[in-house]
Amino acid sequence: MRRTVLLFLMVVLLGVLIFAEETVTLRVIQVFTSPLRTRVLEEIIQRFEEQNPGVKIELISPPYETAYEKIYLMVSAEEPLDIVEVGDWSLSALASMGKLESLEPYLA
Repeated sequence: MRRTVLLFLMVVLLGVLIFAEETVTLRVIQVFTSPLRTRVLEEIIQRFEEQNPGVKIELISPPYETAYEKIYLMVSAEEPLDIVEVGDWSLSALASMGKLESLEPYLA
């Protein structure tokens, strides 16, 4: 399910960026990390990049134990993140920080 959501968000962002003439890098941070899961994501990203030569995906894979801290530090420091994988409970924290953007305008 999470992989499906991640792929959906990548496709949505690709739709927004499809007319860009230069290579676009999307920064993706995952929370639920494990060596196997990271390898699977890297394979998905590789296929995605092959099919979409104007898009580069930068996967950030911190250890699970420090992943939320890493996200909050990056968001607080205004470091750009395009796709953030989070658990349900952390959505409200990011929303209260004003750091989430609705994707509805891109779906019309």
